[in-house]
Amino acid sequence: GRGQTARVGLADFLAYMLFFPQLRHGPLERCGPFHRRLLVARRAWEWRAACVGLLRIGLALLVLKVLAESAAVLLATYRDVVPVDVLTHPETLSFGQLMLLIHLPGVLLYAAESSFAHLALGVSRVFGVRGTENFRYPFLARSPREVWHRWNITVSSWLRDYVYIPLGGRNRRFFNIVLTFAYCGLLHG
Repeated sequence: GRGQTARVGLADFLAYMLFFPQLRHGPLERCGPFHRRLLVARRAWEWRAACVGLLRIGLALLVLKVLAESAAVLLATYRDVVPVDVLTHPETLSFGQLMLLIHLPGVLLYAAESSFAHLALGVSRVFGVRGTENFRYPFLARSPREVWHRWNITVSSWLRDYVYIPLGGRNRRFFNIVLTFAYCGLLHG
């Protein structure tokens, strides 16, 4: 539970620290649960899990390759479809251009971020460790609140437990939310 700390040896702590690209793309794993999963993986590693992990790695690399190769094409198309003076004359946009301008960056960000998470989770599965899922189809959400709960799940819970609650949680709710989002912005550069 929260507030309880498990005893972890140096080797397992180092495995935990080196296993995931934790602060950049997630998923953010916590040492205690990760340690328990690592112990289970040592006792019950199986080829099937390794194959699932390799498949997940392959799909993530494929999506990243497609994103990288099509970035120049997308940017060129984006420039051709959306006029340069869009900020000074937004009324010149057609409905299709507006939808592209609004949705394309989010879709590309999701594809890149979720691919990095799938890559990390695939590597963990190859070693027999089941990582925490980081995305649950956020674009299928029915409300902004649900999008938040489905997008970068482990980062949200980490921010709640290590930033929002220590600031006082609901005592100064809106102030603490603003500080938490500011900190999240700093983490993301």
